[in-house]
Amino acid sequence: MTGNRQPTKRAIIFANGEWDMETPQPVADSRTRVIAADGGARHALACGLLPDLLVGDLDSIDPEDLSVCQQNGCEIRTYPSDKEQTDLELALQAASDAGVDEIDIYAALGGRIDQQLANLLLLVRPWAAVVTTRIISGRQQIQALRGPAQLKIDGAVGDTLSILPLSTSLTGLSLAGTVWPLENQTIKHGSTRTVSNRFSASECFVGLRRGLALIVHICKE
Repeated sequence: MTGNRQPTKRAIIFANGEWDMETPQPVADSRTRVIAADGGARHALACGLLPDLLVGDLDSIDPEDLSVCQQNGCEIRTYPSDKEQTDLELALQAASDAGVDEIDIYAALGGRIDQQLANLLLLVRPWAAVVTTRIISGRQQIQALRGPAQLKIDGAVGDTLSILPLSTSLTGLSLAGTVWPLENQTIKHGSTRTVSNRFSASECFVGLRRGLALIVHICKE
């Protein structure tokens, strides 16, 4: 480390969705803030990570998990059940307020389709524009990209890359390092043209001049 650069601050958030057994084991160090969204505490504890913060209305957390959190000094922020945000949104807001540079969200998928879609759409909220925010589930890593922007994605030859337009269109979309590269293309909302592309190298590059897209990277192994 050189100059005045500060250590990267990262948050790991555990939601209360299903845990895909192919999900890589989350690793936390002294620069990582572990946040559990209500019943997501069970996933954190199963991974051997004690939450620094537990948020939500506490309607889905197991009483034993809550007791572990209470006995080990976890900060607990309790909200009423008739709140206007989901527990995961509250957890994301807490991570953003803590000034982290990177947020990885686990167990956000599975179960009810409305909750899955709501969790995915949280990636387009304001904090995701300034903080690298990903949903990690099994071999899938999902994030949003809002143009103008460029994104480098590390992976491996044969990995899958899908780009889903969330805005009316994607303008100036370019892909490099993929089997089917693109240069300054316009992709309309609902198009499947950019689904199931593949890495042709160990990294690929996405450029977007205007629009909002969901980027899905699926590791081959």
